[in-house]
Amino acid sequence: MPINNMSKVTLSRERYTIGVICALFEEKAAMVMMLDEKHESLEQKSGDNNSYTLGKIGQHNVVIACLPGGHQGKAAAATVAVHMMHSFDIKLGLMVGIGGGVPSRTLDIRLGDVVVSIPEGTHGGVVQYDLGKLELDGLHRKGHLDKPPKALLSAITSLREKHVWMEPEFPQHLTAILSNHRMANRFGFQGAQHDILFESNSFHPRNLNDCDHCVSTFPVVQRADREDDTPRVFYGTILSGDMVMKNGQERDRIAAAENAICFEMEAAGLMNDFPCLVIRGISDYSDSHKNDRWQPYAAATAAAYAKELLIALSKQEVDELGPAEKHHVPFSLKGVPNIDHFVQRSNDMQELERFFFPQQSHDTRRKIFVVHGLGGIGKTQLSIDFVRQYQTKYSAVFWLDGSSKDALQNSFLNTVTRLPAGEVTLSLAHAAKQASPDMKLIVRGVQDWLSLPSNHRWLVVIDNVDRDYTTKGTDPLAYELKEYLPAADHGNVLVTSRLSTLVAARNSHRLTRVDHDQSRAILEAAGGEYISAQDESAADTLLEKLSGLPIALTQAGAYIRQTGVSVAEYMDHYNSTWQQLMEKQDEYCLQEDSERSVLTTWKISYEQVRSRSEGASNLLKLWSFLYADDLWYDLVACSKTLASHVVVPKWLLLLAEDKLEFNRAMGLLIKYSLVESKMETRSFAMHSVLHSWCLHVAQHDSEKGDFRRLASCIVGQADPPVEMVGFWILQRRFLPHAQTIMRFVEDGKNARLSIDEYHAFAQLASIFTGQNKHEEAEKMYDRALAGKEVVLGPDHTSTLDTIFNSGIACLVQGRLAAGEGMLRRALVGQERASGPEHISTLATVRGLGNVYQAQGRLAEAEEMYEKALAGFEFALGPEHPSTLESLNTVGLVFTAQNRLADAEEIYERVLTGYEKIHGPDHTQTLQALNNMGLLYHAQGSPEKAERMFERVLAGFEKTAGPEHASTLYTVLNLGVVFSDQGRLEEAEEMQNRALAGLENAFGSEHLVVSHVHSNLGHFYAKQGRLAEAEPMFERALVGYEKAHGSEHQDTVQAGDLLRQVRHLLNPY
Repeated sequence: MPINNMSKVTLSRERYTIGVICALFEEKAAMVMMLDEKHESLEQKSGDNNSYTLGKIGQHNVVIACLPGGHQGKAAAATVAVHMMHSFDIKLGLMVGIGGGVPSRTLDIRLGDVVVSIPEGTHGGVVQYDLGKLELDGLHRKGHLDKPPKALLSAITSLREKHVWMEPEFPQHLTAILSNHRMANRFGFQGAQHDILFESNSFHPRNLNDCDHCVSTFPVVQRADREDDTPRVFYGTILSGDMVMKNGQERDRIAAAENAICFEMEAAGLMNDFPCLVIRGISDYSDSHKNDRWQPYAAATAAAYAKELLIALSKQEVDELGPAEKHHVPFSLKGVPNIDHFVQRSNDMQELERFFFPQQSHDTRRKIFVVHGLGGIGKTQLSIDFVRQYQTKYSAVFWLDGSSKDALQNSFLNTVTRLPAGEVTLSLAHAAKQASPDMKLIVRGVQDWLSLPSNHRWLVVIDNVDRDYTTKGTDPLAYELKEYLPAADHGNVLVTSRLSTLVAARNSHRLTRVDHDQSRAILEAAGGEYISAQDESAADTLLEKLSGLPIALTQAGAYIRQTGVSVAEYMDHYNSTWQQLMEKQDEYCLQEDSERSVLTTWKISYEQVRSRSEGASNLLKLWSFLYADDLWYDLVACSKTLASHVVVPKWLLLLAEDKLEFNRAMGLLIKYSLVESKMETRSFAMHSVLHSWCLHVAQHDSEKGDFRRLASCIVGQADPPVEMVGFWILQRRFLPHAQTIMRFVEDGKNARLSIDEYHAFAQLASIFTGQNKHEEAEKMYDRALAGKEVVLGPDHTSTLDTIFNSGIACLVQGRLAAGEGMLRRALVGQERASGPEHISTLATVRGLGNVYQAQGRLAEAEEMYEKALAGFEFALGPEHPSTLESLNTVGLVFTAQNRLADAEEIYERVLTGYEKIHGPDHTQTLQALNNMGLLYHAQGSPEKAERMFERVLAGFEKTAGPEHASTLYTVLNLGVVFSDQGRLEEAEEMQNRALAGLENAFGSEHLVVSHVHSNLGHFYAKQGRLAEAEPMFERALVGYEKAHGSEHQDTVQAGDLLRQVRHLLNPY
């Protein structure tokens, strides 16, 4: 039955009770075709990034969602399910899509057949086969996955009974797809002649794309022809894991242990938190001969069966069920202190985010974090802000008053009323209604609910745990915090306290503010005799008003001393200015315990500065778009070179052209304590809070766009040329400025800007590239490209240059296909605009060579390199840096081809040229030396290679720093040499140092990092340290699959090595 697209039905989100999750877009497309009605979309809920299709099947309103493109596995599926359950009142779910079958002598499963998960023995229908502990006798699986809901199991039983005496209806539902001319061929039956099952011990050749050769080479399992093409349904255990099963022998071994009939990758992430049934159409046999041909048809048969099942599912049973999301408690501000205005504390918030949301961690153990500090420092405010921002990440958030034992117990009592009705025991519900409830029973009941094995996504905030229980008996209101925490090793607890000893320092963060005595000392140091000679009570009033913020105290003292006003006069001026601000700007709301009062002090000083120097006051606003902690004259002086092509205001030119004027402006800012001098770097710094305030001023200034444009152009202009000695060190200093500007660029990414800024964005991207911030570089190149294409056109040479640079950024990140596409696009445009011999065209040709070499396409790489080299030699001469760079790439490809004598001749020429142009310590010279070291190593001369690498390492550590990628590559090379020499401890130290640094720079799945993982795997394996080699090869395999795909030789080799190691670890 075709979809009724004309219904235009719009239902409330509460009406949708069945959720269907698919992993691939083809699976979702097939499922959408099963809808009897397609409904109108609803407005997306905040924080939910799923894409939904709504409709009706039988009597049930259905929500269909698909995993985001490029995402797969149980974690991605679990994320989709969580968001779906937050957005809709889902009661039951289905995981519908394709899987790999497990054929056997007793199970005649064919491609296109359907497998359905049902409980068998001790299994709930789905088993996570790769979760457990690896011991000498094999993998001991641990954990338990829930069974499908009873309502779905009842519907299956009804269908199975029905199919005994009549034909299944789901094959008829395939007509909805087959009648669609766009889908019929791909989603139709692919023919029995293409359904070939090979013996499990036959492995598909790595270099072949199809199995035509296999049919004539390997034994094929002979199976009787079926009477027709109707897909059959099999019920049993489905195995779920993080990796694609592509090994017939491993398939049989693992499946036999669990009596399983199918492999897939998502269901393990759903079963315990998303009550569902798994339906898989068989698209391959989980062996090395798998291909994509049968995937659409398998998706269609699974979707068709899902429809027949939903038609059979009792609507009454579904209506009687509660929500699918277990343990969900709607977010509420009940019990939370009534504080509506928060002071932004970004650094402190990052500490909470790093602890509760660690990168690349799936640790579910209990997390306890304490924010401690002086009373009134903002601990409660910070915690409230955290809860409001991230409450959607938790199934339940409870705010408990920890100021005393009684207060905490009453908070537990209030918590009982918020627990899901169906999850509260009768004894707990009864106790909570008593006039004098048993608080121990109440606390224990809530703790039991928090300790449920499936209830692990909650957050409990215990506020104001300020009484010290370790003094035992001296404070009757104190209590032992541990007695009120659930015993289960899961969940999240955030505590605010004045006590710094509640937990270890690594699990806490201290907020700082000064006390009354310290405040007075700071004020007197800044104001001198003007403070100490005045009335003490007036000074106390000022101290109370300034709330103990050191920067505010310094500012006030300096102002009083510089102007000679009394404390009383200062207070009068403060109050009158405050009233004026209140009348003009609602956001300046007075809070007696807030640090916001310092804004008024800065306003007073800013006006004084502005009355004396336009340049100084405008410099503050310009600075708000730059990095707060490092401003120096030479950076501002770059404005002089901008004046030829960018409009630069007179005040800025005056500061840029005359260092005395710059120093005068900075002296005025120092006088009013708005800026401090940093003698060690001969630069100036602004407090971060003041920096935010200056930005606030700039945002309300009509020149806001000009200040942002100037900041971008200044920093972009300042980027040093590669030929400059020590350019990396200077460029590193510009990096935080580029990062600051980038935030504003991302905030205003939809605005149309001037061509000056788009040029500047490309220059800023160059800074990111030079400092190994390749994701940031790509974003800036993308922003520059989008603007240039509009303003200049897609074929302008400047636009093409940006396309080229964006392609190089993709290449460096290991995204080879994307890089190749961008570079090819640039090449076509450059050849048309400038000709094939232009240096920009030649640079792109060389870039394509880099892509081909990274892909292992050495012959094509050599052709590109030779073409670029000939062009550069003709255009620029044999000793030009661009010529030498091209010559170097030829040497690299010769090395990869094992043409070592040719490579050595090339490298010697490159090294001579760079030493002549740059000297011995320039980065390009060092890179040439590094290539010589690699060559010596390949020639079997480890001593010569070691000497070369030691020289290179010393040079890179000096010019680029110990954490730069070039330094780390050299460290890695030294580690390989040490390993070859048998210096194993030194080798391991070097390789682990390189791995840690490169993972920090590029991420754990970058292609370069995968090479390091592979090297370490070999290193450990050679020493017989197989347990350490296994995770290295496993990580290398993940990275290679991401970078190259599953058929690349690196991927295949890593997989083979991993299997060999695992076999040695577990030979039986």
